[in-house]
Amino acid sequence: VQEFYTQLADAVSNDNIVDILTYLESQGVRDANGADNNASLNVVREWLVAKLESYGYAVQLHDAGIFGDNIVIEKTGTEFPDNKIVVGGHYDSVAAGPGINDNGSGIAALLEIARILSDFNTKKSLIIIFFTGEEDGFQGSRIWAQEASANNMQIDLMFNLDMFGGISNRNGEPYTMTSITCERDEGNSTPTNDAASWAVTDTLAMFTNTYTSIDAVNDYAYSSDYMVFEQEGYVI
Repeated sequence: VQEFYTQLADAVSNDNIVDILTYLESQGVRDANGADNNASLNVVREWLVAKLESYGYAVQLHDAGIFGDNIVIEKTGTEFPDNKIVVGGHYDSVAAGPGINDNGSGIAALLEIARILSDFNTKKSLIIIFFTGEEDGFQGSRIWAQEASANNMQIDLMFNLDMFGGISNRNGEPYTMTSITCERDEGNSTPTNDAASWAVTDTLAMFTNTYTSIDAVNDYAYSSDYMVFEQEGYVI
């Protein structure tokens, strides 16, 4: 088991991450408010689709109305195909900038997850979603999560990657330690889900500290696409 997790961690390509962020910066603002008029958001959507197809995935575009399209791929689980693990992050940005931290970092992580796991089977089904409209009130994720709930989709867990892997000011001085912050949610509409969220966050931090040289710390989630899943009763 330890060798497997080490293999996954070692498969992450720093060059890929830099290339993804460089490309996103070159495309400028990806404002989803009135997505039909945002050429950059649509160009990046097509680029993401091509990337995912090159990894061997069948890509679905999920209509989020005026905010554009969510981009969805799914790996069917080998043992529990009806049980879903959702990993998501938004690919739109604020109107004031290209959003390399918020949320180019999440896009890079999602693409690397998709690339690396394309060669592995998963016991449960894995759904990876690039959401639109997060900066406009979680519009893309809201529509997707509400439809999932209405269709009684069994989502066992939702991971949200937003502003993924930044600088954590742990020692009272700016930029003293680079780390990944694993954010716990403790405001689930289903109270027992809080304990599950805490347990998963602790596990993520443990894996990061065990299998990489990156420091992982725990903090508290405050606002992003995960909130609409929480409202539907899912564990995030």
